[in-house]
This record gives sequence, C-alpha cells and structure tokens, in this order.
Amino acid sequence: MIADFLADLERRGKSPLTIKQYAATWGRFKRWFDAKHTAITAASNDGPPPHPHRGVSGLGLMLQSDISCFKRWAGNTYKPRTIALTLLQLRVIFDFYVKRGDIPDNPAVDVENVPTPAQNPKWLTRNEQNLLIRTVRQRGNLRDLALITVFYIPVYE
Repeated sequence: MIADFLADLERRGKSPLTIKQYAATWGRFKRWFDAKHTAITAASNDGPPPHPHRGVSGLGLMLQSDISCFKRWAGNTYKPRTIALTLLQLRVIFDFYVKRGDIPDNPAVDVENVPTPAQNPKWLTRNEQNLLIRTVRQRGNLRDLALITVFYIPVYE
C-alpha cells in the first residue's frame, strides 16, 4: 500500500533517511489504525489503495476523524515534535494518493498541528568558543580569523 509512495520518494532522489522516516510514520499510524479498526482492516489490510471506480478500501477508509483520534492518542505517547512531524508526513502521503486519483480527499489536510515548544538557540560554551578561536589562529588564515572574530559574541555564564 505505502510501497508506491516510498518508491516515488526514491525516484525523486530523496535521501534514504527521509524514506525511512516516512515509512516509520506510516507504520506508526497504521499500527494505531489497525488496532482501532480491526474489522475494517481485516478486509483491506494488504489490498491496493482504493480506485474511484472500484469502491473505497485501504487508504480511502481513513477519515479526518481517524487522524484527529490518532493525534489525541499520540499526545499521550509521543513528544509534540514527533506528532507534528507525523501529521505533516501523513498529509504528504495522503496527498500523493489524492493526486494519483486513488482516494477522493486527504483526511489529514484540515487536522490542526499540535503546538510545539520553541527551541532555545544553542550556543557554544566559553571553552568551546576559545577552542574555536585558537584552532582558527593556528590552522586557519587571516580571512577565517576575521570571520570568526566578527561573529564571536562572548557568552557570559
């Protein structure tokens, strides 16, 4: 079912890590969906994505309410950034099948993302800053030293 999407990512030159992340996202969602809807998935577990003229099965059975329920469930299991990335990737996956005409709409498109905490900027410690300057003085050239010196802002602990 998801193999076509992953093959398309590979064909478009996406990195193996990106492909692996999409596969993990789909696996995370599918495990939840299969556990939640055992009667539905028993009939269409390994079948191809649905075709508009052959009836709805597989991906076409998933609704916006399923994505919302998954989001609520994931809130107790995963970190907010993981949930946000999962929702983003599910939108991309479903959009692929919508564009191919395999499913009528993208059930993940209108599900709001979870708020993620802002990340604090990461700074070099004073020792790391000094080591950087020493290394550039020893091995770099005048241009490198000028760049490092201009961008060097002392951080007081």
